[in-house]
Amino acid sequence: MVSIAPVRYTHDLIKESGYFAINALDESMQNYAAAFGFKSGRKADKFQNVSYSDAPNGSPVLDGALAFIECKVVDTFTAGDHTLFIGEVVAAKLLKENTEPLIFHWDDYF
Repeated sequence: MVSIAPVRYTHDLIKESGYFAINALDESMQNYAAAFGFKSGRKADKFQNVSYSDAPNGSPVLDGALAFIECKVVDTFTAGDHTLFIGEVVAAKLLKENTEPLIFHWDDYF
Protein backbone atom coordinates (compact mmCIF):
# COMPACT_ATOMS: atom_id res chain seq x y z
CA MET A 1 0.00 0.00 0.00
CA VAL A 2 1.17 3.50 -0.78
CA SER A 3 -0.50 6.72 0.26
CA ILE A 4 -0.30 9.55 -2.30
CA ALA A 5 -2.01 12.96 -2.36
CA PRO A 6 -4.09 13.46 -5.53
CA VAL A 7 -2.22 16.70 -6.30
CA ARG A 8 1.05 14.76 -6.70
CA TYR A 9 2.25 13.80 -10.17
CA THR A 10 2.97 10.27 -8.93
CA HIS A 11 -0.74 9.89 -8.14
CA ASP A 12 -1.60 10.40 -11.81
CA LEU A 13 1.10 7.97 -12.95
CA ILE A 14 -0.09 5.20 -10.63
CA LYS A 15 -3.73 5.78 -11.53
CA GLU A 16 -2.98 5.65 -15.27
CA SER A 17 -0.58 2.67 -15.23
CA GLY A 18 -2.21 0.56 -12.52
CA TYR A 19 1.21 -0.29 -11.07
CA PHE A 20 3.71 1.11 -8.60
CA ALA A 21 7.12 0.09 -7.33
CA ILE A 22 8.75 0.64 -4.00
CA ASN A 23 12.53 0.99 -4.17
CA ALA A 24 14.39 0.22 -0.95
CA LEU A 25 17.48 2.40 -0.80
CA ASP A 26 20.75 1.60 0.91
CA GLU A 27 22.43 3.97 3.34
CA SER A 28 24.61 5.50 0.59
CA MET A 29 21.56 6.75 -1.36
CA GLN A 30 20.36 9.65 0.80
CA ASN A 31 20.68 12.01 -2.19
CA TYR A 32 18.10 9.87 -4.05
CA ALA A 33 15.71 10.08 -1.11
CA ALA A 34 16.03 13.87 -1.10
CA ALA A 35 15.62 14.20 -4.87
CA PHE A 36 12.66 11.85 -5.18
CA GLY A 37 11.00 12.76 -1.89
CA PHE A 38 11.17 16.53 -1.84
CA LYS A 39 10.88 17.66 -5.47
CA SER A 40 7.76 17.79 -7.61
CA GLY A 41 7.76 15.58 -10.70
CA ARG A 42 5.61 18.22 -12.40
CA LYS A 43 8.43 20.77 -12.04
CA ALA A 44 11.53 18.61 -12.43
CA ASP A 45 12.44 15.43 -14.27
CA LYS A 46 13.44 13.32 -11.29
CA PHE A 47 14.94 10.69 -13.57
CA GLN A 48 17.25 13.07 -15.43
CA ASN A 49 20.80 11.75 -14.96
CA VAL A 50 19.51 8.81 -12.89
CA SER A 51 20.15 5.27 -14.06
CA TYR A 52 17.23 2.90 -13.73
CA SER A 53 15.64 -0.11 -15.35
CA ASP A 54 12.06 -1.26 -15.60
CA ALA A 55 10.41 -3.84 -13.40
CA PRO A 56 8.40 -6.45 -15.35
CA ASN A 57 5.38 -4.14 -15.69
CA GLY A 58 7.29 -0.95 -16.40
CA SER A 59 7.73 0.54 -12.95
CA PRO A 60 11.11 2.22 -12.47
CA VAL A 61 13.77 0.42 -10.42
CA LEU A 62 16.70 2.61 -9.45
CA ASP A 63 20.15 1.26 -10.25
CA GLY A 64 21.87 0.77 -6.94
CA ALA A 65 18.65 0.11 -5.02
CA LEU A 66 18.85 -2.45 -2.24
CA ALA A 67 15.60 -4.10 -3.37
CA PHE A 68 12.33 -3.40 -5.12
CA ILE A 69 8.72 -4.49 -4.88
CA GLU A 70 6.41 -3.95 -7.86
CA CYS A 71 2.67 -4.03 -7.20
CA LYS A 72 -0.47 -4.11 -9.32
CA VAL A 73 -3.17 -1.79 -7.97
CA VAL A 74 -6.11 -3.91 -6.83
CA ASP A 75 -8.09 -1.29 -4.92
CA THR A 76 -8.08 2.35 -3.87
CA PHE A 77 -9.49 4.18 -0.88
CA THR A 78 -9.73 7.82 0.07
CA ALA A 79 -8.12 8.52 3.42
CA GLY A 80 -8.37 12.17 4.34
CA ASP A 81 -6.52 14.16 1.67
CA HIS A 82 -4.71 11.10 0.23
CA THR A 83 -5.51 8.06 -1.88
CA LEU A 84 -4.45 4.67 -0.59
CA PHE A 85 -3.37 2.48 -3.50
CA ILE A 86 -3.63 -1.14 -2.39
CA GLY A 87 -1.27 -3.33 -4.38
CA GLU A 88 -0.76 -7.01 -4.99
CA VAL A 89 2.93 -7.88 -5.23
CA VAL A 90 3.71 -9.07 -8.76
CA ALA A 91 7.51 -8.83 -8.69
CA ALA A 92 10.15 -8.38 -6.02
CA LYS A 93 13.87 -8.84 -5.81
CA LEU A 94 16.72 -8.32 -3.39
CA LEU A 95 19.36 -6.54 -5.46
CA LYS A 96 22.17 -6.15 -2.89
CA GLU A 97 23.32 -8.12 0.08
CA ASN A 98 25.51 -7.14 3.01
CA THR A 99 24.49 -3.49 3.00
CA GLU A 100 22.46 -1.39 5.39
CA PRO A 101 19.12 0.14 4.40
CA LEU A 102 18.59 3.89 4.42
CA ILE A 103 16.52 4.84 7.44
CA PHE A 104 14.60 8.12 7.23
CA HIS A 105 15.45 10.66 9.91
CA TRP A 106 13.73 14.03 9.44
CA ASP A 107 16.77 15.90 10.80
CA ASP A 108 18.95 14.50 8.00
CA TYR A 109 17.00 16.57 5.47
CA PHE A 110 16.14 19.78 7.32
